Amino acid sequence: MKKQWFVGCLLFVVMATNVVAKDNKLTRKEKKQGWELLFDGKTLNGWKNWNKELPVSGWTVENGCLSTQGGGGDIVTLQDYGNFEFTFEWKIDENKNSGVMYHVKEGKQYCCPYMTGPEFQVFGDAHSPNRTKNSTASNYDMYIPATDMVLNPNGTWNKATIIYKDGKVEHWVNGKKVVAFDEWSDDFNVRYKASKWSSAPDYAKFKTGKISLQDHGDPVQYKNLKIRKL
Repeated sequence: MKKQWFVGCLLFVVMATNVVAKDNKLTRKEKKQGWELLFDGKTLNGWKNWNKELPVSGWTVENGCLSTQGGGGDIVTLQDYGNFEFTFEWKIDENKNSGVMYHVKEGKQYCCPYMTGPEFQVFGDAHSPNRTKNSTASNYDMYIPATDMVLNPNGTWNKATIIYKDGKVEHWVNGKKVVAFDEWSDDFNVRYKASKWSSAPDYAKFKTGKISLQDHGDPVQYKNLKIRKL
């Protein structure tokens, strides 16, 4: 009986190991589904400062987290992505600011990544009951996240997913869909013309580009950055 109990416990541990990933690791299931790590928890491999050459400056790896104290500039992936599902976790203190952008392009004609890449806002506003087009998880200055979105306290980890498929976009936070829109639909065009991006003619115009993490001058940490092409 003891031997059967031991074998059963061992089997459970093995099964759990295959299902639940450690930080910055892929489970066997995720690998089969085509997921890739954008951050290995140890190095800055796969990243560069936007519009600059390697090596990366202003960002470091701290306790398995991709971190900045602010002032180092935005970073981008070396690889471009088109249709994708991208998940990540972030931790930021109250009223501090960052963001995640996609389909970002580089070039001297652009001042910064957000001139081309739509932004999933990351902000330390878990204490605020109000949701605006500049709140966490908004499509920044365009789409307001759901009013019933649940954020963990500022300074703790939250999980997000961005899905982009042929112009259809979804933002998820802690397992709940909080934003959905069709890029360049009539509704999108109206919002675009009323937004700060109306003076950025290449905003959201590209169907492929880099993933970017924003350095807004504040400390922020990211981990478990995973992406799969759709």
